[in-house]
Amino acid sequence: MCGKALTMTITEIIFVFAAPYVLAWLTTNLTQRINILPITPSPATSARNNLGRLTSRQRQALLLYNLPEIVFALAAIVFALGWQPNTGLNGTVLRWGLGGMALVRLGLLWPVWRDLVAGRVLALSGPLRKIQVRSRRALATEDGPMVVLPVEAAIYAAYDAAQPVTIFYTPFSKQVVAVQPLATEPAPIDAQLAAA
Repeated sequence: MCGKALTMTITEIIFVFAAPYVLAWLTTNLTQRINILPITPSPATSARNNLGRLTSRQRQALLLYNLPEIVFALAAIVFALGWQPNTGLNGTVLRWGLGGMALVRLGLLWPVWRDLVAGRVLALSGPLRKIQVRSRRALATEDGPMVVLPVEAAIYAAYDAAQPVTIFYTPFSKQVVAVQPLATEPAPIDAQLAAA
C-alpha cells in the first residue's frame, strides 16, 4: 500500500513538472506555424516606426513571439498553487520549486517587458544579411554594426540577401518588428548608354 502511494506521488510529480514544458512546446509549434506580422509594413506602420515608436500590433506580436515562455510560467504557477501533495514539507518544497521555475521564466522575459513599456524601435539600414542556424532565423546588415536580430520565418523568407532595407527592431529584446525595403537608385544615364 505504501509503495503504491509512493508510485502515485512520483507520477504526480513527473506530471506536474512536465506539463508546463509540454504546454510550452505545443505553443512553440503553434506560433512558429503562423505569420504574426505582415511581411511588408503598412504606410501607417512605417510612419510610426520612422518616428521610433511601436504600433499596437507590433506590441501584440512581441507577446505572441514570447507566448511559450508566458504559457510555461502561467502553467507552473497554476500547478504550484493548485497542487496539494500530501507529503508535508517535501510537497511544500516541490511547490516552491515549481513556482520558482515560473518566476525565473518570467524574469527571462525582462527585455520584452522593457520593450513593451518603452514602446520604442530602433532602425538599422543597409544591405541585408540573412543568418540561419537550424530553425532559428535572424537578420543583420552587411555594412552596419553587427547586431543579430531574431525574425519570424515569413519575414525572413520574403527578402533577398544584400537587398537594401531598413530593419526596425526593439532595443532590449532585439526582435525584428518590420523590414522596409529601400528604394534603389537607378543607374546613371551614361552608364545605361555605355551598357547598350
